[in-house]
Amino acid sequence: MRVRLTEHRAMQADASYSSAIPIFDLLEWLESLVDITILAPTNKAIEELEDFGFDFNAVDPIVVQALLTYHVLDGTFEADSFSTIPRIISTLLQPPLVTNVTGGAVAKAYIEDGDAVFESGLQKTAKTVQDDIAFDGGLVHAIDSTLIFPHNVSVTSAVAGLTSFLGAVETAGMVTSIESLADVTIFIPTNEAFKSIRHSDSAKDIGKLVSTLEYHVVPSAVVYSSNLSSSLTTLQGSKLEISTAGDGSIFVNGAKIVTPDLLIYGGVAHVIDEVLMPRDSNASNKCGVADRHDRVSSLLFGDFKIVFWLAMLGLSLVIFRMGSKFAGRLRGLQASHRSGLRADKMSSLEQGRLGLPYGTFGVDKRTGS
Repeated sequence: MRVRLTEHRAMQADASYSSAIPIFDLLEWLESLVDITILAPTNKAIEELEDFGFDFNAVDPIVVQALLTYHVLDGTFEADSFSTIPRIISTLLQPPLVTNVTGGAVAKAYIEDGDAVFESGLQKTAKTVQDDIAFDGGLVHAIDSTLIFPHNVSVTSAVAGLTSFLGAVETAGMVTSIESLADVTIFIPTNEAFKSIRHSDSAKDIGKLVSTLEYHVVPSAVVYSSNLSSSLTTLQGSKLEISTAGDGSIFVNGAKIVTPDLLIYGGVAHVIDEVLMPRDSNASNKCGVADRHDRVSSLLFGDFKIVFWLAMLGLSLVIFRMGSKFAGRLRGLQASHRSGLRADKMSSLEQGRLGLPYGTFGVDKRTGS
């Protein structure tokens, strides 16, 4: 006997999530799929979303559809198939809706303290409270929080406390060009790493600063840590050399990746402990400002119609409007305010003060708990 999705006991228990599926025209589509895993937030998780201003009845239906689709994994994954090593898993959320990754948005999955954990944008995590619930199309895992979309690199850097990188990108006037790139890999130095170049020409000269930052950006390639190897060609034009130590640590030109696989709107970012310097300190002269502009433009418009790209950008601006508002409020915070890069280690007081959007960290702004 076939067990339909909305008739399943797990979906009935999580009424908020299951009732949203037919309302937003996803039921027929979901029930037609096979070999999928649905991450179903509990009623409490949905209610916490509303506490942060993401009300299913008030938000644009396209955004809600995208969020629900992001909770569907492409494949059947039992909880015990994961390990303590994070694994990148594709979701059914495809561009142009709230992702600028050609292959679609992904989530991370791993085991922590014996439970399956799923990580989404801004390092937001959700833990399974009931797993491996079979239905005719695959599996359902009930989770204690909602996933959120991978955000642009500015918001992601700000929430992670990577304020020096964010400030450098703004100073160089590169925010729009970097955030508009599709299928990108970015290496983000820590605040401590930027201190080492504070008085160098690379920090004082805008042209050299642009060249240095471009050397941290790999266009047209989303390279997760599990696939980092050999060399990568940067936006600046030079190559980065990747190496792996015996203990599994990954290095980029000698800089160690200290936090891998931050999921972002356009791809992925890795946090490194040194600023990468182009071998030719005058590398910016090898391709002038006009050439650099042409290269970025070709990446933005290469195989896409301009009208389509502008429509996609307009939609992303609507979807991330809340993120752009609180990004500025985050920039003044220093890394010392946090116990680490993981956003869920921020204090309840900080989270409430920042006014983080739609249940980002599962903290009620009104109570700070």
